[in-house]
Amino acid sequence: MVGMNREETTIGSRLTRYIVIIAFIVTLAALGLLIMFRYEIEVQSIVRSAESVRKIYCPQIAQAIWDYSDETVKSQIESLRGLKYLVWVQLKTDGRSVKTGTHPLDGEAVIIRKYDISHPLWGNLGSLEIIFSLREVRRAVLLGAAGNFGLIILPFGVLALSTLLLFRRLVTRHLDALADYSREMTLDTLNRNFSFQRSCFERRHDELDRLLESFDFMRENLSREISSRIQAEQKLRETENIYRQIFNATGDAIFLHDSNTFEIVDVNDTMLEMYGCSSRDEIIGKTTSLTTEEAIDRLKAARDGVPQLFEWLATRRNGEQFWVEVSLRTMEPLVKGRILAAVRDISRRKEAETEVLQYQKMESLGRIVGGIAHDFNNLLAGIIPPAEIISLDAAEPEHVDLAETIVTTGRRAAELTERLLAFTRKSVIVTRTVDIHTIINDSVAMLERSLDPRIKLKVELCAEKHICNGDPGQLVNSLLNLELNARDAMMDGGELVISTSNHYLDRESCLKSPFNPEAGEYIRISVTDSGTGMSNDVISKAMEPFFTTKSPGRGTGLGLPSVYRTAMDHGGLISIESTLNMGTEVHFSLPVDKNCTHLPVMSEKVRILEKGRNRGRILVIDDDKAARKSSEAILTRSGYEVVTAENGLDGLEKVKLDGQKFDLVILDMIMPVMNGPETLVEIRKICSDQRIIIVSGCARNHDVDTMLSEDIQGYLKKPFGVSELGRAVADALKE
Repeated sequence: MVGMNREETTIGSRLTRYIVIIAFIVTLAALGLLIMFRYEIEVQSIVRSAESVRKIYCPQIAQAIWDYSDETVKSQIESLRGLKYLVWVQLKTDGRSVKTGTHPLDGEAVIIRKYDISHPLWGNLGSLEIIFSLREVRRAVLLGAAGNFGLIILPFGVLALSTLLLFRRLVTRHLDALADYSREMTLDTLNRNFSFQRSCFERRHDELDRLLESFDFMRENLSREISSRIQAEQKLRETENIYRQIFNATGDAIFLHDSNTFEIVDVNDTMLEMYGCSSRDEIIGKTTSLTTEEAIDRLKAARDGVPQLFEWLATRRNGEQFWVEVSLRTMEPLVKGRILAAVRDISRRKEAETEVLQYQKMESLGRIVGGIAHDFNNLLAGIIPPAEIISLDAAEPEHVDLAETIVTTGRRAAELTERLLAFTRKSVIVTRTVDIHTIINDSVAMLERSLDPRIKLKVELCAEKHICNGDPGQLVNSLLNLELNARDAMMDGGELVISTSNHYLDRESCLKSPFNPEAGEYIRISVTDSGTGMSNDVISKAMEPFFTTKSPGRGTGLGLPSVYRTAMDHGGLISIESTLNMGTEVHFSLPVDKNCTHLPVMSEKVRILEKGRNRGRILVIDDDKAARKSSEAILTRSGYEVVTAENGLDGLEKVKLDGQKFDLVILDMIMPVMNGPETLVEIRKICSDQRIIIVSGCARNHDVDTMLSEDIQGYLKKPFGVSELGRAVADALKE
C-alpha cells in the first residue's frame, strides 16, 4: 500500500537511467581530462611560438630597423599576428613605437614575452613585446570538447536504450506476469502452478528460474500454513464456543476483572440473570461493584496470587440485596492482567441456615420451656388438687370461694404453660374436639399482652357452628401468628378485627382449591387489619418459607408458612385479600364437627371421689413430693389404700417386696434414678397384667404415645384436678 503513494517505475527504466547517468559522468570525466590535456598542449604551443619569435623574428626585425626599412618592419610585425592566440604586438625603438592587435584587459590570463632587438654591430636597437591570450586557448579547447561530447555520449545512449529493451524482454515482462499472478492469488487459486512464458533462446536455469522455484516453494509453504491456520482457527472457534457455552451454562455468575483498574471485562449470562441486567453493555467497562476497602484489598490479594473465598451482600439492578459467595483468583499465567470472580447465589443456603438456626433456637427454647413446664406443672400438681379438696370439704362459703380462686388461678397457669409448650415444640398432632371460639379467646389473651395501645381490638364471634377437631396448641399458634402479623402491619395504630362465620364449601370449589379440602360446612376465622397492605407479588410469595417484608431481626418468614401447614394438616384452607395502604384480611377456614355442636360443660364441683366410697391398693410413684402428697391425699380421702415411692427404683422395690398385689400403679414419666419407661418395663416383668396410669408434666410426645400403645390404662397431664384423677382411676380400675 505504501507504493501506491509513489510514482510507478520499472527496473528497466531505472537501469537505463543509471546507465545514462553513469555515461554522462564518464563522458564529463573524459572531457575534463581531454580539456586539461588539450589546454596543456596549446599552452606548450604558445611557448614554442614565442621561442620562434625570439629566434627568427627578432633578428629579422633588427636588420629591418638597421636598414631603416619601415615597410619591412611593419610587414614583420603584421606577420607576427598570424601566430595562434597572439593578441598584442608592440615594437619600441628610439623615438617611435609600432604596435598591432588588442591589448588584453587587466587581470586577464595571458602569456607575455619581451625580447630585446639588438644588432651584432650596433647593439640594442629597441624591444619587442608579444602577448598570448589564455582565454582564447580555453575557448578553443572548450569548442573542441563540445564537438567531441556528442561523439562520446552517442554510444552510451545506444547502449542504454538497448539495455532497456533487452531487460524488458528478458526480465521485466516475466516479473510483471509474476506480480499479476500474485495479485490475483486467492485461497482457491493458491495451488495453481505458474510458469514464465520464455522462448527457447531464453530458456536457461538462471535467476528467474530460481526465483520461480523459490516462489513455488513459498506458495506451497503458504498453502500449508494457511491450511494449518484455518484448522487451528476452526479448532479455536470450536474451543471458544465450548468455552462460551460452559461460561454461560455454569450456575455461578462469572466476572472477568482487569487486574489494574478492576474494571469488568466480561460476564456470563448467569451474571446478567442473577443481577437483573438486560445486556453486557450495562456491565462491561464499569468498575467493580465490590467497592469497599475490604473488597478492594481482596481483589489486590487475588491479583498477587492469593485466592480469596468470602461471602458478600450483593445488590441486584433493582436494588434488591442478596447473599453471594465470591471466589477470586488471578488467571495468570494463562491470561495476563485478568482476575476471575465466581459468584454463587447462596440466598437459599442462608435461608436454610436461618431455618436450621431457627429450629435449633426453637428446639433449645423447647427444651428449656419443657424443663420449666415440667417443674412448674409439678408445683401446680401440688397446689390444684389440695385446693379442690378444700373447696369440696369447706363449710364456709368464703373458704370455698378462696379455694376456687386458687384452683382457677392454678388452671390458668397450667393453660399458659401448655401454650408455651405448644408454641415451642415440634410434635405430633394430637387431635381432639375443640371449641374454636375458646381457641380464639385463648390466643387473644396472649395477644393483648403485646398489643400497642393505639391498636383497637375487636372480637366478633358470630359463627353458630364452632366445634372442630384439631390440635389446640397448633391452632392457637396459627391464630396467634395471624394476629401478630396484623399487629406488625399497623405500626402507627389502627383497628384489628377477629371474626368468625360459617360457610359451605361445595365440591366445585374444593376441586379448585390447592388445599384439596372436602365439601361441607366450615368455620371461617377472619383476621382483618387496617395496616400497610400487600401487593399481588408479595401475596404470591407470602406462604414461602423465610419470605418476609419485615426489617432484619423483626421477622423470620416462618409465620404464614406454619399457618399454611396447620391448615393442610387440619383439612382446612387459607386465603389472603389485601390492598396496598388499605389493609389485609386473612381467612383461615376449618371444617366443623357435624356430629358435635357444643362441648360438654362439667359441673364446677364434680364429686366423683366421695369420702370412703372406693376400695383398692394404689402405688403412686412420683419424684415430686408435693405432687405425690396431693395424689395421696385425694386417693386416701376417696377410700383407697395408698403407697408412695419417690422414684422408679423405690417403686420397683415396693412392688417386689409388697406381699399384696397393687390394683393400680400411677407412674410419673420423668424421674431421677429410674425414669417412667424403664420402671414400666421392670414392673411388667414382675406382673405382666399390672394396671398402670402414666403421668407427665411435659407435653405429650412420642414416648407417651409408645407407652399408651402397650396396654396402659390411662394418661394424666399435670397438673390435674380431683375430677381428672378420679375419672382416670375409676376408668382404670373398671377395666
